[in-house]
Amino acid sequence: MFNFFCSQFLSYSVTYLVVLIQFQGWMTYSYKSFPFAYTVFVAITQIVLTVWNWEHLMSALNKLSQSATYETILLSSLVLVQVPSFLVGIYSWFFEVPSIVKCYNMSAAIEKRILDLFSTSSITTRMMNFWTALFGLDLVISMVFGSFIIYGSFLYTHSFAILFMFNFTRSHLASLHSCYVFTFSRDLARKLREIMIKNEEFQHHKLKICHNLWMEIWSVSQGHASSLAITLLVQIMSNLLFFITSSYGMIVLIKVGDIQQIIELIPYFFFAIFNVVLICESAQHAQDELGDTFLRTLMGMDKHSMSHESIEEVNNFMNTIAYTDKAKITLKNYINIGRPLLVTLLSTSVTYLVVLLQFHSSAIDVQMSSDNTTAP
Repeated sequence: MFNFFCSQFLSYSVTYLVVLIQFQGWMTYSYKSFPFAYTVFVAITQIVLTVWNWEHLMSALNKLSQSATYETILLSSLVLVQVPSFLVGIYSWFFEVPSIVKCYNMSAAIEKRILDLFSTSSITTRMMNFWTALFGLDLVISMVFGSFIIYGSFLYTHSFAILFMFNFTRSHLASLHSCYVFTFSRDLARKLREIMIKNEEFQHHKLKICHNLWMEIWSVSQGHASSLAITLLVQIMSNLLFFITSSYGMIVLIKVGDIQQIIELIPYFFFAIFNVVLICESAQHAQDELGDTFLRTLMGMDKHSMSHESIEEVNNFMNTIAYTDKAKITLKNYINIGRPLLVTLLSTSVTYLVVLLQFHSSAIDVQMSSDNTTAP
């Protein structure tokens, strides 16, 4: 069964892994392409499997309204969330992927320009290969975790396991995808800054080239964030739901002393946190490299050895960074994606968690009062 899951996972990931690992060369988006045809096949397969396993989905929905273990409630919630996640996946192909492909081509063009304009520089692919291998390993781990979740549960059937694994891996892949593109933007910015530092003469035209390249890197980072906005928001909110539910369950179970169920909830807790942190922290690192780090580098330049035109270009460069609010990356120019968003989401989750615990304590008090009243 594990080998079967591996084959399904690898075939399903072809469409997305092409986008993940291909930064050199140019990509195209076409409704006549093999990836699109395969995606249509996957979508039809998922629709058929969803209809075929409709009773299992209803069973998961009924479990939420019954007295059940926290592990069962979490599993039911996780299963039900896969349906809107699948719909978002179809939306992503028609409305997000064209913009994503455009952003990847822009990234490849920026890298090529850096290599052509600064022949002494060489953008190493070692770190990108490392991240590719690391993310590939993480996908395998997520597949194993997904198999562990569904296998042996009250919902398990062969067809439903395929449906679940399709959506579960795709959901996690959205977080990995965002981390990958922001990491690539960060590395481009870091290499550009290193080139600018090594350029001891700081000629006006070279500073202007670096300025233009910086604007292009920030623009493509913003483009990636806007392209993935709907998908990332859905993933963030669904993972926060699991974070709150699993945290609430573990706190209540700690009071009860049920160690076994606590251990069963721990993977849900860490997996949900990992997905949200992966999105926000990678974007934050790209912002820091493009914003604060670049700004400090420009402020630390020795302007006494520079011409008037170079000094003016440095000032324009700094004004551009300040105008972009230190290279802030937003979702559709509405939500700032980064560490502040992570802190806000976690604080809001803690607030809801406290409210849930208060309701739980009140329910226990009411139950104890009722028992004392009815006691002879």
